Amino acid sequence: MTELGHDTWPPAPISTERLVLRESEARDRAAFVELFASPEVGTHLGEPGRATRSSARCPRRPDDARASS
Repeated sequence: MTELGHDTWPPAPISTERLVLRESEARDRAAFVELFASPEVGTHLGEPGRATRSSARCPRRPDDARASS
């Protein structure tokens, strides 16, 4: 089996002409809370979204999520 080697984490942003995929940042929190509070999104996640629960589940900083995992 071929050794996969070591990758840098997080990877550098992946960019196309119309999209940039990057690691989440603290400034993204409000958008994540709004997204997860959406009833439409909740339908696909298995439960209706609620702003208070979404806010409580979303870490204030991305590093907080990694520390609790």
